[in-house]
Amino acid sequence: MSIDNILIDYDGPQFFVARNSGGSKFLGLHTASDRDIDQWLYVRVSNNRIKLLSRGHFAMRDAFIYPEYGNLALHRITADPEDQYFEDLIWLNPDDVGDDLLPDIDSYLPAPEIDEQKFEVAVQRAPAPVQAVVRRAHFPMWEFDPQIVELLRAYKTPPHVSAKVTKRSVVDMAFSVDKSRTDFPVRSLSAVLGVTQSLVDALAVDAAESNPRGPIPASIRGRTALDAVATFPSSFGLRLETSVGDIAGNGPVDIALQRLVLLLSAVNSPAEMQAALKTVSRRAQNHFKAFSKAIASGKADFKLEAASPFDESTAKVYISESKVRWLTKFLDAEVDSVERTFEFKGRLLAVSLKSKFFLLQNSQGEEISGRINKECLKKIDEKKVNVEHIATIVERTDVSEATGEETTKYSLTDIEEAT
Repeated sequence: MSIDNILIDYDGPQFFVARNSGGSKFLGLHTASDRDIDQWLYVRVSNNRIKLLSRGHFAMRDAFIYPEYGNLALHRITADPEDQYFEDLIWLNPDDVGDDLLPDIDSYLPAPEIDEQKFEVAVQRAPAPVQAVVRRAHFPMWEFDPQIVELLRAYKTPPHVSAKVTKRSVVDMAFSVDKSRTDFPVRSLSAVLGVTQSLVDALAVDAAESNPRGPIPASIRGRTALDAVATFPSSFGLRLETSVGDIAGNGPVDIALQRLVLLLSAVNSPAEMQAALKTVSRRAQNHFKAFSKAIASGKADFKLEAASPFDESTAKVYISESKVRWLTKFLDAEVDSVERTFEFKGRLLAVSLKSKFFLLQNSQGEEISGRINKECLKKIDEKKVNVEHIATIVERTDVSEATGEETTKYSLTDIEEAT
């Protein structure tokens, strides 16, 4: 094992990052030792945890008592090379490690020095005068001080700049209640994140398929999956990035974000919103309705900024809380559940008149089951099981306003034997 980076050094490395021959990284800590034996405590760590530790965002002690990869290793070796050689390795459960082997409670590495030149530029750009970043008596945390918030807002990297570097589409969402509030309801946040992902999925299906039906394909979900990568000052601000990079441009996720911005920008009038809704499928309209209700539940103004890797600027939309409320009422009146009628050719595998249930399977193995309409009960009673039929099916898809998940139900309205 070799040392990669020394984090604390006095009379030799005391706290460091080491790497074994397989490439795995470990934190090494020189623990309490006696005159004869030196002791080193090791725990395997990820690059993310190393980053948090080195920035002073993660307690040194917690790295050992909450390991990411299981047990710890205590390496003991002869302290004086002139003494009789001794060495062993003991595997320890985190719960069994004594306080004498661990860093002090709430001990952190010092945060990196601020780039003074960049800091001064950010201070000059901030709308309000900003002095040193200090804790103030009337704020429980300096991060909530309005002047500090303005500074950090000015220092935030624009989405189109970040997108060019990461080759991933970027979406910033911010909720602003008022200048005295910095909180956002957890239930609302959970709903917003869920329905945002589902809405982007639905808009991406629109871009990829001319007549989307059935569950959203895994091939689409894989390209549109979003990760929350950062928070930023506001009532609550969050940056999302696509999990998969984009080297070609103008793919389904790019078009999905363009359509999302178009929909949100149309809140100025009913006519504009009706025209915008016509550019997307009924499925996407339902997901947009769920999205608007999730935003409304936070009772806040809403701002969205979006950019793709090949954009030269960031698209921005701001909607006041009153406009969000108007949008939810408008969509409730304009957007219904998605219904589609189609024919399905396949064998009638099962039927129950008592529970009004049917099951059909086509030659490719695709199955459809659901409820038999009242008008079709007598007709299906005359049909033979395991015989090929042509069925008229009504597909109804509802979108959960809490999670954005789709629920699809099928109704059998007519059936005839195939000839």
